[in-house]
Amino acid sequence: MLPDTTLAAATEVCERLRQKLAQLDFSELSAGLTMTISIGLTTNDKLELPQMLLSADRALYQAKAAGRNRLVIADNN
Repeated sequence: MLPDTTLAAATEVCERLRQKLAQLDFSELSAGLTMTISIGLTTNDKLELPQMLLSADRALYQAKAAGRNRLVIADNN
């Protein structure tokens, strides 16, 4: 959770996290091992916490369905 954060700032944080993780070298653990992350982001502060988590979870599954290793921003309008 990133309270009091704009959509642009939250997007930047999530993208930076996604890119940094993809750049990590895990070759000492196993040759060719890489790691990626899919992220579901929601920013609607009018939602209660359970609805925000559900929204982010839906966006996460959209990211996975779209090919993984990506950020999907929930449309809560």
